[in-house]
Amino acid sequence: MNGTRARTSLGTAIDLVADRDLVVAHLVAQAGPIKHRPRDPDGHFGALVRAIVFQQLAGPAAQAIHGRVRALVAGELTPAALADVSDEAGEVGLDEVEHKLDVLRRHCDDVGRDYDTISKTMLTRTDAFSDPDAFVSCIADYAKLGIDTAIFVPTGDPVAFTRQLGTDVTARLRDL
Repeated sequence: MNGTRARTSLGTAIDLVADRDLVVAHLVAQAGPIKHRPRDPDGHFGALVRAIVFQQLAGPAAQAIHGRVRALVAGELTPAALADVSDEAGEVGLDEVEHKLDVLRRHCDDVGRDYDTISKTMLTRTDAFSDPDAFVSCIADYAKLGIDTAIFVPTGDPVAFTRQLGTDVTARLRDL
């Protein structure tokens, strides 16, 4: 023997273990054989990306977001390929946010939920410091649509970013 093993199908392996272990045999009889998901066509990194998305969200939402992430990368999904995707690829403009909030409002009406009790949050990587007036104006536009919380993703040194945000911008956003 040269040290390699013949590949065994999942079904054959389940049958072999069930033949040797009465507990496994009982579980297979009760629940049926394991439904093995085929290998991720995007490899190990692609499987990791998928696992992270599906860990955070339920079925259809996770499938939609994973599909969007996957569509951003042509070819194999690797750390380098994902890092090459532009930061702007995931950002949306005022029109799209307005549309999403309208959909949310209609859904609330359909299910009898008070739209105003829902916190509406945005995540932004927008440069707040090169033109603070334009940045405050942009955030004010989102606030007018109903966004009540903005989470800022630091660029560069996170400590310096937070200090500058606190001294140059936060006071101007308080009154929005």
